[in-house]
Amino acid sequence: AQDIGYPCGAINTMADVFADPNLAAHNYFVTVDHPVVGPLQYPGAPFMMEATPWRAGRAPLLGEHTHAVLAKLGYSDEQVARLREQGVI
Repeated sequence: AQDIGYPCGAINTMADVFADPNLAAHNYFVTVDHPVVGPLQYPGAPFMMEATPWRAGRAPLLGEHTHAVLAKLGYSDEQVARLREQGVI
């Protein structure tokens, strides 16, 4: 495929990625601290860009940013607390 200029790549499962000795040798994996289960290994940056560097992170927990989002929408702390008490959020 490279000889004829055809863009292609391997299709791996996550088990394949974490078992790849080449990726491990190049320190591809990063450790991200998760607030519930502790440190976890994640794949690193798929490519590097100077203007917008990649950073490791995790997905938010369910409801983790609800208060901040509602505050940006104009809800007061009291309104958010009321919604929480009512089981809306």
